[in-house]
Amino acid sequence: MAEASSTTPSPVRTLLAISWPLIATYSLQAVVGVTDTWFASRISADALAGLGAQTFLNLAVFVGLGGVAFAVQVPVAQAVGAGQAQVARAYLPAGLLAAALTLPCFLGLTWAGPWLFALWQLPADTTVQALQYWQPRMAGGVSVVLLFAVSSYLAGLGRTRASLGANLAVAVANVPLNQWLIFDVGLGLAGSAHGSTLANLVGVAVGLGMVPRAGWKSSFGSLRARTVELWRIGLPIGVAAAADVLAMALFQLMMSHIGPAEGAATLLLLSLTGLAFWPALGLATGSATLVGHAMGAGQRHQIAAVVHASLWLMAGWMALVGAAMVLAGPPLLAALLGSDAGAGGQAALALATSLLGLVAAYQVLDAINLGSAFALRGLGDVRWASTVNTVCSLLLFVPLAAWLSLDALGAGVPALGWGAWGGWLAAALLSAVLAAAFHARLRWVLRGFQETASPARRPA
Repeated sequence: MAEASSTTPSPVRTLLAISWPLIATYSLQAVVGVTDTWFASRISADALAGLGAQTFLNLAVFVGLGGVAFAVQVPVAQAVGAGQAQVARAYLPAGLLAAALTLPCFLGLTWAGPWLFALWQLPADTTVQALQYWQPRMAGGVSVVLLFAVSSYLAGLGRTRASLGANLAVAVANVPLNQWLIFDVGLGLAGSAHGSTLANLVGVAVGLGMVPRAGWKSSFGSLRARTVELWRIGLPIGVAAAADVLAMALFQLMMSHIGPAEGAATLLLLSLTGLAFWPALGLATGSATLVGHAMGAGQRHQIAAVVHASLWLMAGWMALVGAAMVLAGPPLLAALLGSDAGAGGQAALALATSLLGLVAAYQVLDAINLGSAFALRGLGDVRWASTVNTVCSLLLFVPLAAWLSLDALGAGVPALGWGAWGGWLAAALLSAVLAAAFHARLRWVLRGFQETASPARRPA
């Protein structure tokens, strides 16, 4: 027995082995974003402003409609755990079909571009550049969801290195495609959008090339049923993810509305928190796969060990980065801001430095929130967590951040006016509420598994 236990890998080692390619994958997505920003800056300041004006909106659309693709991971992981390889393979064509069915939504968003950006009341030149990017990006938006579907399928199988390979192909292809379409062909910012679409399709092709063709075929009825299932699971996931992004976009807008220092300080801090977030998201995604495998295999006693390992790793990572931010944050913030920032930049730097401790605490709470939510996803408990996340993000966080940070809410309604401190305090409170709710739900579900596994008590 001792020999058998010694050959069984620990949950921490298993989680790290499956998660490190996911961490690299998410980091590559950030690299693609930086690449697009760099190319836009080479076109003109208006092009850069046009790209920046839609960053959060683009992300909200992609993760919102991409929920149907993220959902592929859950049934695939559970089927793999149950040893039902044929069932797991059948979710790939269903995932691709579910992704393709988002095309009408993307075409509608393409058509609605001028109306959407009229609401922003941006400078005329910025609006022109924003539409130059928005319309072709939305027209090719299905490529993003297709890539999500392939990556989620590979992650559900546990083949996270293959998922990394597909996303690495995107990052590599994105650079020459941007150069060719923006400057050589002369499409300007529209070329960047077309280049991103083509790069995504390269990633889809590479990912599909790593998947065996056997088992793809299924009856129309089976394909339709699985596609409907993915939409049923994926819609709550997408809505919750989009609500997260929109809430943070409104938060950034509030801080910028208060003043340049508050807006710049918040942007700097969000850049720093991204260093901690992407590895944590990779660990969370890996834990969802392992939980799904254990759930499908009927080994429910292993789920608690995986969940505890993921929560400790994520909280420890966030705490480590938070401590590094407090100790080394000021020079990092100064490097991000640049040496010629002027008096306004110095005010933003001072404000961001004073907020480092609060932001570090927010990150640790966010780790528990994120880890518990993804563990629930691996268990298939999606709708409850997504509903709570959406309601808290839009109906709790946004009003609370406005009340704590702004001087007044309009129509004579008073507010506390604590500025950036109030906004970040609201963010920390949101993470605390979600962490408590998700962790309580997770403990309740795991307790139910333990009671099911224990011998039933029968009356004498």
